[in-house]
Amino acid sequence: FNRQVFACEAEEYTAEGLDADGQWERLTAACQLQALSLLEGAPGGGLGIFGVINDRSRCCLGRSSEPESDGSALVDSIARACAGHPAFCRAGKSSKRAFGVRHFAGEVFYEAATFVRKNASAHRPDIGAFLRRSSSAFVREVAGGGAEQAAEAC
Repeated sequence: FNRQVFACEAEEYTAEGLDADGQWERLTAACQLQALSLLEGAPGGGLGIFGVINDRSRCCLGRSSEPESDGSALVDSIARACAGHPAFCRAGKSSKRAFGVRHFAGEVFYEAATFVRKNASAHRPDIGAFLRRSSSAFVREVAGGGAEQAAEAC
């Protein structure tokens, strides 16, 4: 998504003659950075870090907290999914709670302890519960009410 927005803006600025110094052309080139494909996932393959965090968040929605609240479970999941990516790096043997991304400015490390909890809080459980009580079998099934509940309503 980010790449598409930046590329469209760059094309528009260039077409309007507003790219005299090449700034938008450089921005388009920056969108090809490997760190972006690591974060967003590769088109047609791999989850990327954001996808792993979203999956872990959905898995922990019904729980009060992530089983390993220090973030090590998330770091392990990210490492399994992204270990082969050239922009991914481990924080070192001493830290199981952080992961790294090789950005244009160098390696940047992120503490994973609160990623899942903060991301899961964006999924509002009250809205999910509301949708699961819908009179529409389809809405209940999509919201996670299950096919059994949908069949009972019919």
